[in-house]
Amino acid sequence: MPVIVLAEKRRYALQVPNRTPPSRSTDPALRILLVEDLSDDEHMLRQHLVVSGLEFSMTWARSRDQFLASLTAEFDLVIADHRLPDMDSLDAIALLREHGRDIPLIVLTGSLDEELVVRTLRGGAADVVIKDRLARLVPAVRRVMADHRLARQAQLATLRFEAIFAHSPDAILISAGGRLELINEVGLRLLGLARPLAAGMPVARFLPEIDRLLPSDPDDAGIRHAAVLETWVEDASGRRLDVELTFCRLKTAERVEWQLILRDISRRKLMLEELHLFQRAIAATGNGVLITDPRQSDDPIIFANPAAERITGYAPAEMLGRNCRFLQGGDRDQPDLGRVRAALLAGRSCTAVLRNRRKDGSEFWNELFLSPIRDAAGTITNHIGILNDVTDAREAQIRVILSEQRYRLLIELSPVAVFIQSASRFVYANPAGHRLLGTTDEEFAAGRAVADFITSGRLDAAAGAAAGASGGAVSGSLPEQEWRRSDGTTFHVEVMTTPTQHGGQAASLLMVRDIGLRRAAERALRKAHAEAELLLSSISAVLIGLRPDNRISRWNEAAERTFGIPAGTALGNSLAASGLGPSCEPVMAAIAVCRVAHGQAELVDVRYDHASGRRGFLTITILANTADSGPAQDAAEILLLGIETTARKNLEAERNHGQKLESIGQLAAGIAHEINTPIQFIGDNLRFLRDSFADLDAAMRLQQGALGAGDDRVLDPGAAALAAAAWAAADLPYLCTEIPRALEQSSEGVTRVAGIVKAMKEFSHPGQEGCQPADLNHAIETTLTVARNEYKYVAEVRTDLDPALPAVSCFIGELNQVFLNLLVNAAHAIGAARGDGSKGLITISTRRLGEVVELRFQDDGTGIPAAARAKIFDPFFTTKPVGKGTGQGLYICHTIVVQRHRGTIAFETAEGVGTTFIITLPLIQPQGG
Repeated sequence: MPVIVLAEKRRYALQVPNRTPPSRSTDPALRILLVEDLSDDEHMLRQHLVVSGLEFSMTWARSRDQFLASLTAEFDLVIADHRLPDMDSLDAIALLREHGRDIPLIVLTGSLDEELVVRTLRGGAADVVIKDRLARLVPAVRRVMADHRLARQAQLATLRFEAIFAHSPDAILISAGGRLELINEVGLRLLGLARPLAAGMPVARFLPEIDRLLPSDPDDAGIRHAAVLETWVEDASGRRLDVELTFCRLKTAERVEWQLILRDISRRKLMLEELHLFQRAIAATGNGVLITDPRQSDDPIIFANPAAERITGYAPAEMLGRNCRFLQGGDRDQPDLGRVRAALLAGRSCTAVLRNRRKDGSEFWNELFLSPIRDAAGTITNHIGILNDVTDAREAQIRVILSEQRYRLLIELSPVAVFIQSASRFVYANPAGHRLLGTTDEEFAAGRAVADFITSGRLDAAAGAAAGASGGAVSGSLPEQEWRRSDGTTFHVEVMTTPTQHGGQAASLLMVRDIGLRRAAERALRKAHAEAELLLSSISAVLIGLRPDNRISRWNEAAERTFGIPAGTALGNSLAASGLGPSCEPVMAAIAVCRVAHGQAELVDVRYDHASGRRGFLTITILANTADSGPAQDAAEILLLGIETTARKNLEAERNHGQKLESIGQLAAGIAHEINTPIQFIGDNLRFLRDSFADLDAAMRLQQGALGAGDDRVLDPGAAALAAAAWAAADLPYLCTEIPRALEQSSEGVTRVAGIVKAMKEFSHPGQEGCQPADLNHAIETTLTVARNEYKYVAEVRTDLDPALPAVSCFIGELNQVFLNLLVNAAHAIGAARGDGSKGLITISTRRLGEVVELRFQDDGTGIPAAARAKIFDPFFTTKPVGKGTGQGLYICHTIVVQRHRGTIAFETAEGVGTTFIITLPLIQPQGG
């Protein structure tokens, strides 16, 4: 197992060459596990691999525990520091072996210690690299991975050879120096050898002709190193077997090795002998035999035996290439000719009596037996016609012989096992029957007891059926039976019995079929069905099945708990009878689409009502199963898989509302200041009105006193002087001018306070239930009112809100939170960028783009640093100083826009120039969203 080791804990400076990085390899990225406890060394190594152009991904383990935890993942290479505080490289190699991980390991060390290098390489490391010579690292990595691949390929080649050697249907032997070194199980069975006795046995012991067959001079250039010969072997019992020998020479510097492959051809030679016997029999038979080839034009004759020449007078050479109809002469209207033509078209056998003409013109009656000859695939390759001159009295005898030959041929070639049972013994079995029982014709020569092959307890049924058949019972089938082969193994069969005769005695013809595979498949199918039903009924997710007519066919326990409806009530009803209620319509629409497209769909936050009145939400996945639905597209069975999302939805709503209230809390001081300003001048105006009213009241009282009382009022000069002085002090023209102004200013202040309070109320409200159309322009203006104190000292706000912007289907309370976060972030960015007290600019715009709306929040602040851009939407990530930011603002914005509204949020930024956040929202939310 190759290993790379890092040793001493010294710091090294990596010198990165000033050159263009090498081109990237097209090979898959190398998965590296780095075992190192120093971050500087980890950084150094990573940078070196990057500069070298190596495609890789790296996992960093700093301790023994982290290394052990990492072994559950897949890696191509381990690079390990030689010594860590709690283990060294040899420990790492031992742990890899202990966990059965065949991963190459390279060791990095800080010093050139020859003893360490030798010990490490002997311990199993693939290579050792000195940290001061990291230029060797990447070549070492490539060499080690190449060696590891070659080792894997060699191991695979060995496994393949062993599999071929063990499972070959032929006997495989390997010899050297004339003695047997290796033999597979087939060879042991063929030669009747025991494995402990086979090793070292002279090959000539069982292959006497080996010295004659193998070339005497293996260096002769004319030698064929892979030849196929026919010879014979002698097994351990002395029995001689005909074999086909294939030998091949493998020459090395030390020796010459022979690979011998033996194939038992005794059966094949016996079949060839039988074939030659059949050919001689056909040549010697008194029946004319014609064989035609229907694959050629006009089905010409390709074989004629001597008897055909004797019967017809035509020599075989005169008949070859001609259609059999030439024997009819001009007599083409015979009744049996129609039967022959129909049989040829149907591909079946037939017997007909035809009037034919010999070569000399004389007529003869020909009893023709015509039969198709089929190959293993069932294709007709030839027609065989057997001609019989039935002009004389032997017509009946010849017909019986042909009939017996025909049926024997059918039984011999039948793939179904056929037995003849007489007096509780098997007296005949066709080749398929012998294969089924593992017997031979020789064993059946004297008959075999039926009890030898039928398991105890089933013999009576079989014997009774046979007895009934012999007594004239009609053909029929027996119950399934258990039989056993000659080797003792048992199997199940189905038996058809038919009465027949054998040797003049009543017998039964049994047709037997092995049904073991079918029974095993049925058991496996029943088991799989039971397991599937158990799994579907026990899963925690809601599972509902719908038939093609949209009636409920499956309703598991989770569905009963979720909707509070028993399965007995739901099954057979429509989906509208479930707790989906108003949500049923979009679900059915999605089901219709899935049926047509043969696909699947997902609906998020689908509302349902429990039978008790409780309300919840589900995420529903719709699957169309068309495996057994036939050609009709709308006949698919539908499965609904529902996951409970009520708790998550409630938690998200509480979290977003809490964040909103937290934001308002942070803005409270600014909002108080905004309210305080109009309240101050309202108070000042009220005091002015109070003082002015007091002056006017005093002047009016003095004037009243100067006029006196009663109808005959007399002006008191002294009181009149005092009244005039009071009016002069009150400055009536001034009050007539200022009092209306004070009242107008106070009314204006009250309006401003009411507007701020209304904006706060709209912003902090938890929001309406579900998606509803909302005015985004008004929502932005409300947010600007609430957050004015956050930006008014650092920036001016310019709005470009599209007055024709349509209402957008959304959760407006959540979008208010997004607008506030973006506005506050823009103000903080401008405040950080401007230290001279000048104000920046925040621009907010809205517009419609087809079926979506786009919102832009632009500032001229600091911009986002390049290192932070990839993580800007990650939770708890912030670029602000400690205590200034929570890292939740932009994360919540991303969640609300992307997950809740199926929209997008992106940004354009440049350091020192500013940032623009771009939001797109669909005008109408998808069903279930």
